[in-house]
Amino acid sequence: MVLAYGAIAVLRSARRARTTALATTGFAILGFVVGLNITARGGDVPDLVYHAIMLPMLIFGLVLLVRTGSTQGQR
Repeated sequence: MVLAYGAIAVLRSARRARTTALATTGFAILGFVVGLNITARGGDVPDLVYHAIMLPMLIFGLVLLVRTGSTQGQR
């Protein structure tokens, strides 16, 4: 839900798109860490696999967002 809201917010406001993308991706990572922690204690294998696969993908997305930086004013 957080990523869906973030995607809608990015599409609606180009001025705040980068900040919104960073914030929502960071929040989603925190949520996945909590979910993985809970799932590791007593969840089913498919739940554990889902969290273990998606967490690195979210981290990779955050790294890309941070490394691309703002291109505003750079020419």
